[in-house]
Amino acid sequence: MLRLSGQKFTILAVLIVLLFTVGARAGVPATPRITRAERKLLVWHFDQCSYNALGSVMTYFYGPGPGMTPANRAAFERKTFLDPLNSTGYGAYFGWAPWTGKMVDSGKMVWNGHHVTNLIGANFSLATRKLPTVKIQADPRTHRLIFQATVEFAPGERRKLIDRLRRRLHKGPVIIWTPYAAILNHGDRARQWHQVVRQAAGRYVVPFNPQLTHAVAVFAIPHSRQVLVVDGSDLHGVYRTSANDVVCTAAAMSASVRLKMGGNTILSRCGNMHGDKFDVVFYKASKAALRLIPAHNRSGVIRALAAAGANESRLVKGYALLPESRRPALSFLLANMPRHDLRSLSGAYLARDVSLSYQAMQDRPWHSYVPPRVFLQYVLPYANLDETRGNWRQRLGPMCRQIVAHCTSAGAAALALNKAIFPLLRVSYNAVKRPKPNQSPAESAAAHYASCSGLSILLVDACRSVGVPARAVGTPMWAIHRGDANGNNAGNHTWVEIWDGQWHVLGASEVSPLDHTWFLANASLAYPARNVMLDGVYAHRIYAMTFRRKPGDPGNWFPMVWNLNDHSVYAEDVSADYYHRRLVTLRLTGAAGRHPVRLILHRAGRLIANVAVHGAVKLWLSAGGHYAAVLQTNGRTFAQKLHIGMKKPYVVSLRMD
Repeated sequence: MLRLSGQKFTILAVLIVLLFTVGARAGVPATPRITRAERKLLVWHFDQCSYNALGSVMTYFYGPGPGMTPANRAAFERKTFLDPLNSTGYGAYFGWAPWTGKMVDSGKMVWNGHHVTNLIGANFSLATRKLPTVKIQADPRTHRLIFQATVEFAPGERRKLIDRLRRRLHKGPVIIWTPYAAILNHGDRARQWHQVVRQAAGRYVVPFNPQLTHAVAVFAIPHSRQVLVVDGSDLHGVYRTSANDVVCTAAAMSASVRLKMGGNTILSRCGNMHGDKFDVVFYKASKAALRLIPAHNRSGVIRALAAAGANESRLVKGYALLPESRRPALSFLLANMPRHDLRSLSGAYLARDVSLSYQAMQDRPWHSYVPPRVFLQYVLPYANLDETRGNWRQRLGPMCRQIVAHCTSAGAAALALNKAIFPLLRVSYNAVKRPKPNQSPAESAAAHYASCSGLSILLVDACRSVGVPARAVGTPMWAIHRGDANGNNAGNHTWVEIWDGQWHVLGASEVSPLDHTWFLANASLAYPARNVMLDGVYAHRIYAMTFRRKPGDPGNWFPMVWNLNDHSVYAEDVSADYYHRRLVTLRLTGAAGRHPVRLILHRAGRLIANVAVHGAVKLWLSAGGHYAAVLQTNGRTFAQKLHIGMKKPYVVSLRMD
């Protein structure tokens, strides 16, 4: 293997030169001699076929990894493959081919000394529209069952899939997931990866094993119509074959998975892995994009740009429109935004919105009290739920700045906005006259009516336009089984939480103090109602939207009752925070409490409060709840656990000695 300056392995160059030398062209025999350069791509010593396939891809880009021994193999696999995959929330599916892209996306892979942060793994589909059928026969000699998948192509479909594969191979190596392994042919190399049999026009038969799924890496061969399959199931598993054989074998995979999962259900609990997108192409991001993208969160941005498709270049242009200090904010948006936004919004739109979000924080008295993580999640985002995207900061900002001009706290600003913004825009609640439930601020202003969701979206955006962190919160169905004075017949409801050192509750378009709303009694019943399911979500729970990506499990997306199949809006289950919600006094004791103290409170990993404390502070907490407290003062840190009792007085002491 050649090395250049100790930095890059020139596998691709060697492959091109050697293949051109041996005359790898369209007319070569079906099984020509495999070159040394092609052989070097074979990685076969890992426990999982997906690891072998991904190892071949990594070798293609970064050169071969370190030598494996029985003693270090398990530790290497865990550190190199499984740990990065676990960090994405997909650990339960380790070794499955569709998740090899997730390993790369994690940004935590290291291969041959290279931190893999400049590689894209983009999933696509080689499945046919018609589900392949499976035929079972008995071998008359061995009496073993023989499985065959019949793949049928619609007119022109086979050529489209072959072209799709070739376009992906033009970008980089592809990993396909198949029900077939070369090793199944018992060493008959003449048949290995020449196993597909044409039965009739548009109909092909593929050897099939419903008990085995398998991942292989596919590479383009320069100046040849053939492709290279690197199959880690075999010590000698490097094969030249036709693109047709690869497409037919990959298409048969949907029969295997659908047989296991039943009907058209492909993979459960798999986040943004939908349908038959079992195949993944790997390629490096452009150098121009990498120069602009900050190192922090680069892997998440690269993953997002891969999902953006043809819109990738428009998104990248947003970096050039921002000063370097604000580019990490754009990275946060790109790495977490829904797929449909990645494919439709422009970098110019996002850059302008980022700039306005920073301007909203300027000269606000509460600016210094907003933690960076709260700003990123609840001031910076350009949208709440699935409402129509628009330039609401530009429209709402000027009028909202006048409304809050004399406010000295985020809470006071939110109350002022809630009182003034709806009459100013002439928007009121009406569940019948509003055009749709998920209206944007512009749509609500035009219609003059909005649902509770539309009102909440408008209030959240008004708050964010002046730097008040805010988020939409809601329940798909009240746990109480009777109607209420506002016309909700035990149905859904959406409201607002704003951050002023902790999250405070506010009903949109309702003139009432913070944390004093008509629905708190209903919301308090959500915590015990854990397991009632409604269209895949826990029906009676309370969900707070969050912009940061979450694994695709129930409770991690915001249940939009107008479209429960849309899981693109992430959420936190905050039901526990509404259970026996009480105003609790936290008192500092000990000599260290004489200095200025900052209290940071978490519950189950969620930030509950971040406030300055002078002797004592009152916070809305859940009676019976358990919290983790961190006290910072005079260069010292004190950590302790808190339990809030169920009976009055609601007073807890925090010791600082």
